[in-house]
Amino acid sequence: MEIKQREYCLSRCKTVSIRSSRLKSSRTVSSTTQLSLTQRSLKPKPNLLEKLQNRKGNTMQKVSSEYASVVIKAFILPLMNDNVQSAKEVRRLVLMNGLKPARKENTNKLSIMLNLELKLAQKKLSKLKRRFDVVNSENEEFKKQIEEYKKSLHRNTATYQDLSFYKEKYGQPEEKKSSILAVKTLEYKFAAQTIYEKMIDLYFSLHKEQDSNSFLRKAKIQSKFYNVNNMMISAIVGEMLKNIYLSNAALFSKEKNEYMLRGAVIYIRRNCDNISLKEEIQMNEIKKVYTEIPKILDRLIILNNTRSQTFQHIKSMKFNIISKVNNQTTNLKQAQYECDKLYKDFENLEIKYSNLLLEFESTREKVNAKEAQDRKLNSELLCKVCLKNYFEDNNFNWSCCRHTTEWNGFTYWCCGEKFKNSLGCIKSKHIPENFAALKTADSPSKNDVDFCVSCKEQGHMFNSCSKDPNGEMNVKSLSTRSRSETDLGRNRGQGKVVRQNSSRIIKYEWNADKVLKKRIKIL
Repeated sequence: MEIKQREYCLSRCKTVSIRSSRLKSSRTVSSTTQLSLTQRSLKPKPNLLEKLQNRKGNTMQKVSSEYASVVIKAFILPLMNDNVQSAKEVRRLVLMNGLKPARKENTNKLSIMLNLELKLAQKKLSKLKRRFDVVNSENEEFKKQIEEYKKSLHRNTATYQDLSFYKEKYGQPEEKKSSILAVKTLEYKFAAQTIYEKMIDLYFSLHKEQDSNSFLRKAKIQSKFYNVNNMMISAIVGEMLKNIYLSNAALFSKEKNEYMLRGAVIYIRRNCDNISLKEEIQMNEIKKVYTEIPKILDRLIILNNTRSQTFQHIKSMKFNIISKVNNQTTNLKQAQYECDKLYKDFENLEIKYSNLLLEFESTREKVNAKEAQDRKLNSELLCKVCLKNYFEDNNFNWSCCRHTTEWNGFTYWCCGEKFKNSLGCIKSKHIPENFAALKTADSPSKNDVDFCVSCKEQGHMFNSCSKDPNGEMNVKSLSTRSRSETDLGRNRGQGKVVRQNSSRIIKYEWNADKVLKKRIKIL
């Protein structure tokens, strides 16, 4: 019996060893496949691993003791307080003292805090660098502008000195040259004033930038402390990463895997009744995994091919874009150079155009004055009233003769002449066609000014004109006629009739004057 039991135990151990070896091989294969997949996705670069493995204690750069003390006081000592504890330490303290666990506090590890501070310091440093670059570029632009304005000032002063020297040497030039020089001097003075104002603005902006530079210097000193902190923290984190890498290497070694497999086999022997069923289930699962592995590998190959293609396409696109940008920049520079040339030519043409305009205006004024004199003396004009041609030299106060009324067939009612070809009763100067319209109306207002037609002056009417006696003669003749007719009339009725007739004649004469004024206004 004992022999049979021994044989049975040996056979059982062989089967278990075979199955365990199969499990080992399958698990190692599955673990290797899983590790290969995870390492492809999360595997760090070999350079970093080599650096971590070959890390030494003296790799940190040299730091001054003053900076190190300031960094330790400001950044590292606050992290060593009691609040910064791990969860395991809190549980251990609670179990040892028999106390209940307190509320969850915001406990963080020292490595996490250091990483956060590293990120913040890097962000601040990047911001400061950008600020420095912007300020330096602005300073260079301001310096260039100041140099340009100084050059323009020197040019303006030189031109102004040349003008003054020219005036002293050659005396007062002709009218054209003097006007041009005066205009140029005014332009140069105005340009000098504007440039001086711009210089003042630039000096104010320089003072402001100096203040901002002082602020940036302080920030630069702070950035030095941040750099020291980064160096110290990088050293600490490097040591921690080295230890983590070594621990991971120890955990994933072959001996640990075999030890874990042996413990799993013992656990299966002791606690499982249906080991065979579970092994079959595990084998089926392993087979499924094996069947899925080539599919996954094919997918990975396809992804790698697509990545390589996309990277090549991106490189080609970058090269094309860079070449196009370079061509466009060259074209822009050429266009800017041509625009500057055209702008300078345009300024020179504007100066020439202004000079020519001044000369043209002076000559035009002279020509217009001479033409006006020639027209006054030699031009033949047309009278508005009598529609006769005349010259201004032969225009006198009695040259224009006209009647205020039309021919009735028998007489003129205005003067009583019985012949149609008789001279007019009103005599005055000829009035040209271009003469301004007279402001007369039936009911003249207080603001209207009286205008004499005969002498063409304001302040009186033609009836009371001292130069033209025709108006006074007409009024006197009417008054004498009315008096003579009243004296000759014996009866009162005849006298009344004569007076009525005389009043009608006077009224008619007054209405004729209005008609004449209206006609002149219409013309």
